Amino acid sequence: MRELGDTGAEPFWEGLVTADGVFAVDLQQRVVFWGPTVEGLTGRQTDQVLGKPCYEVVAGRDTRNHRFCRRNCPVIVNARRGARLRTMTSSARRSTGPKSGST
Repeated sequence: MRELGDTGAEPFWEGLVTADGVFAVDLQQRVVFWGPTVEGLTGRQTDQVLGKPCYEVVAGRDTRNHRFCRRNCPVIVNARRGARLRTMTSSARRSTGPKSGST
């Protein structure tokens, strides 16, 4: 697993093992971490997404099929404020084939 802007220090997510599709973004919404499970869920490899805007890569939609992922989405606005993020259900665009679901 590679991270954007690797400083040599081990990031907190290094070695993270989970069945969830985990990725991380910086405050400018650029993907800085893309875990192996999210690679499988989306069909997008780490080297294809690092540094790209998360809203272009994930293109998430809510349960009513409204576009959730966008520039300055509620998740990033709350993160910038230091506010707690709530759990949500969304679907994400796959590189090929049908969309994948996530919670």
